[in-house]
Amino acid sequence: MMMPNFVREYVASIPELAPQAIGKDDVAVLALVQPNEYSFASASWFYSAHCTEAVKQGVQTGSKSGWTDFVIGCVGTTVDESREVYWTRAMQALGAPIS
Repeated sequence: MMMPNFVREYVASIPELAPQAIGKDDVAVLALVQPNEYSFASASWFYSAHCTEAVKQGVQTGSKSGWTDFVIGCVGTTVDESREVYWTRAMQALGAPIS
């Protein structure tokens, strides 16, 4: 679910893929990271590369405010009721306290 600019940045961070992306369009660059060995690591790469330490600390608390700061400050979108419903369900499924 990364935007093309982030996919390019992610590919550039992988030494064996970076040279293959030169001069390629967005679809071809995306294809480079679709194999499981790369696609599953993209979320952790994004978290490491684009979230501040303050946001990461908030996420680690498991609190709603930590999640809100992550969604707004790291993912770059808004928090609305539909997203909050999914967060609440995930916390319940994990048996985590909702705070």
